[in-house]
Amino acid sequence: MSLGRGKLRYEFAFVDLAARCQYACKGCFNQEINASGASLSRVQLRNIVDFLSERGGRVITFAGSGEPLLDPEMLPLIEYAHKKGINSVLFSSLTYEKRGRILPIDQDLVEKLYDLDVWIVAKRNTLDNQKQAEILGKPRSNVGEVMHEALSRVIDVGFASEGRLLMDCPIDQFTIAEVPDLLRFCREIDILPYFESYIIHGQERTTLQSHKITPRELEELFRKLKIIDQ
Repeated sequence: MSLGRGKLRYEFAFVDLAARCQYACKGCFNQEINASGASLSRVQLRNIVDFLSERGGRVITFAGSGEPLLDPEMLPLIEYAHKKGINSVLFSSLTYEKRGRILPIDQDLVEKLYDLDVWIVAKRNTLDNQKQAEILGKPRSNVGEVMHEALSRVIDVGFASEGRLLMDCPIDQFTIAEVPDLLRFCREIDILPYFESYIIHGQERTTLQSHKITPRELEELFRKLKIIDQ
C-alpha cells in the first residue's frame, strides 16, 4: 500500500487460487496444500479485483497456493482484471496433470495469456531433467522434458522477447549449485531471472536443516552470479 491524498492506495494484490498442486516438492512451504483444495468463489475473486481497482491498484499476482492452471477460475479472473486495466503476474510450472499424465500448458491458453498482457514467472529448479523430476516428487516421470516443452511454447509466442517472462528458482541446498547454469540459460534466451532465497514457513525441523542456506552462502552465490553477468 502507499499513502494517497485522503485514503490508502493499493499498488498490487496477491491472490491464492484453488489450493491444489500435482507435485510434492521437497521442502514446500505449503505442506497442507493438497489436503485443503480450498478455493474462493468467482464472486469473491471479482470482489478482490474490484477492491484493488477502486484503490488504484495496477497488478494482481497469482502465487503461493499451488498450480494456478488447476483452477478453472484462473482465466476468467485474469480476463476480468484485464478489463479493469489491471495486469496479471502468473507463477506457474506451466504444466498440469490429467488422467495420470503430466502435460504442458495448452497452446490456446498460452496465446490467450499473451493477448491479455500477462507476465509469466515459470518455475524451474535445475536444467537437469532427472533432478527436476526428483525435486518435484515425480522421480519416474518426464516432467523435466514437459516443463521444457511448455517453456518453449511460451517463448515462441513472444513472452521472452517482450520482457514478460521470468524464471523462478527458490535457492536451497538442492538448487544452489544449479543457479549459475540457470542464470546463463536465462541470459541466452532473454528470460528475466527471479532467484529467491528458500522460503521458511512452518516446515519440519529436519526439512529446514536439509534445505535452508546461510546468509553467507547466499552472498557468495550472488557474488558469483554478478561475475557471470559481468
